[in-house]
Amino acid sequence: MQTETGSFPLPEGSRPSHVGLGQLVAGVKYYLTMDLESTACRKTRVSGDHLDLTTCPLATGVEQEKLRCDFEILEVPWKNSTELLKHKCMQQ
Repeated sequence: MQTETGSFPLPEGSRPSHVGLGQLVAGVKYYLTMDLESTACRKTRVSGDHLDLTTCPLATGVEQEKLRCDFEILEVPWKNSTELLKHKCMQQ
């Protein structure tokens, strides 16, 4: 099970904060930088395919994981197409 932001899955239990830019090419190219942190919520708290991250506290201690991820996404609305071109994540 993965949580989704837009059409792109994030690791379950991650709470994203993000900054984005757009660029018009043969569609719209988005550059996103997201800080992801693990939460203390267990997978059993999932209701169907939805996990409400607003009620999940962030994990602490050895369970805490922080990632900074950069994504490059191309959206071509007139073709109903969205593609993840690049992604890179680093531990923080």
